[in-house]
Amino acid sequence: MNTTFLSVFSQNLRVQLRHPLTGHNYTLLRAVEVAAVCNEPLVYDGLFRARRQGQPYAVTGAEAF
Repeated sequence: MNTTFLSVFSQNLRVQLRHPLTGHNYTLLRAVEVAAVCNEPLVYDGLFRARRQGQPYAVTGAEAF
């Protein structure tokens, strides 16, 4: 995959999406925003603290996701 594309994709993305079957609306966010949400205390403690062994959720993790 083109790494230039990944760089732009992860830094500049905010797209509104609609699920074709349910009609629910979603917003696709930049990796930086995803990482920030994942590091919020309630989210981090519930989903990532044990798995990440106390290390913050990194932007690279959001890009890979």
